[in-house]
Amino acid sequence: MLTNVLGKKGRFQWGLLGICILFSFVLYAPILNSYFIAEDTQRLTYHWSEINNEFFGIGQTLGYRPGTTVYHVINNMLWGRNPVGHHATAVFIHALTGWLVGLFALRVTKNESKAGIAALLFASSPAHAEAVGWISAAAGTVTSTFICMLALSLWTKLDRSPDALTIGLVTFLYLIALLTKEIAGLLPGMLMVIDWFMGRRFTVWQTKEIFRSFLFYWPFYAALGVFALLYWNSGALEDAVAYGTPAGISILLFIARLSLSLRFMFLPIGNFIDVGSGIGNLVWLLLFVILIGLSRARWTFVLTLVALIPSLFSTGGRMAYMPMVGFSMGLASLLFDGTYGLSNRINPKLINPFLAGMVGILLLGFGIGVYRELVPVIKAGEVIWSIPRQVKDQVPELPPKSEIYFIGFPDELIYRWGIIYEVRYLYDDPTLTTYSIENGPPVGLTDKIPLDTIPCESSQARYFFKYDAHSKVLSQVGEKEFGLVCP
Repeated sequence: MLTNVLGKKGRFQWGLLGICILFSFVLYAPILNSYFIAEDTQRLTYHWSEINNEFFGIGQTLGYRPGTTVYHVINNMLWGRNPVGHHATAVFIHALTGWLVGLFALRVTKNESKAGIAALLFASSPAHAEAVGWISAAAGTVTSTFICMLALSLWTKLDRSPDALTIGLVTFLYLIALLTKEIAGLLPGMLMVIDWFMGRRFTVWQTKEIFRSFLFYWPFYAALGVFALLYWNSGALEDAVAYGTPAGISILLFIARLSLSLRFMFLPIGNFIDVGSGIGNLVWLLLFVILIGLSRARWTFVLTLVALIPSLFSTGGRMAYMPMVGFSMGLASLLFDGTYGLSNRINPKLINPFLAGMVGILLLGFGIGVYRELVPVIKAGEVIWSIPRQVKDQVPELPPKSEIYFIGFPDELIYRWGIIYEVRYLYDDPTLTTYSIENGPPVGLTDKIPLDTIPCESSQARYFFKYDAHSKVLSQVGEKEFGLVCP
């Protein structure tokens, strides 16, 4: 089907690249001019002088991700505080990743139509909206997956042993991917699953062949070893373990994350069909079961099982990014084989139009889903751009170490972090302390505190603001109007 669209076989790769880039930029056009959210503003301060500490010490991000800092430093040099450039870079890398998914699917399935469908499904998945639309997330998740797919593209000539140059380049690329985000650790397992179900190296009963196949991927394990040593030497490992331990020992949280990962991966349409009774999910699941029954390549669906692994450890939708490689390939094969499985029941001349229609409807639905997932991010950008500037307009100058208290603006982290960092940027004063007043305990970076903890007297200059979410107007108020009760 797509061969006819893209032209001769030799032009398929470059034609698919052009389609992926155009498709991705059309899909994510609404986000291109959206302002920075959450800690994006903080990332804009990253400089080359911090790179050494990122590699050999405890950096500014949780865990050990010096590659993420390098990404931000390069983008800051190219785009400064222009959000269009930062977003365009993320969308472009996402498009390239989708293209590499298509090339990888072509090598595995030997079918250009399946490869093209897989690339477009990956590019349009609503599960990617957070990873691509949020600049800080794109720096880690999207970039790491892109580098992994580069390594994978070099390593998928599985019928012959790779030469020394290929081994060295794959090891280097995979190490860079790990240094960008730990999600890259999924790659060797994904390769073994592909080998297993393609029957290239072993079957489930061939224990010796399993061991040999395990050894075949030794460059990836070498990169993992180097990454582990650097991680341990930096001192960031202890912080990451301490941060993640409470979640790791919670059985209920583990089950909740398993449920969420199932929703993300196996019922993607459920992400943007708001049907309280679950009818949307049920219809999607039934369609999936029918496609599996009609498919001649059921093994590809098993790749989606890999998708469960990262979602067990984080509720962030961005963790679904790399696993969607397998999911997109599996769904593309199911659509193709399921449609051609109907060839005995419908006119063969209608097969290609029917498949094109199914893919078109799915892509349209996915596109609507992406837009709906981007809307909260776009709105958050508008709020984060507006509130700090309203503060600056009402109080043009602030004494050093001033304290700013907000009440009424949205409580989500994507708002609080961005507002805090943006206020400090506008005044060019890192000593400012910005608080979000809520009825709850303090929450780390967000400076979220309950109202009754504000002292009545302070040696610092203090300013109180109320935000009306309906009118989107910020007003400076006195202590009493703010709600602070003092004798």
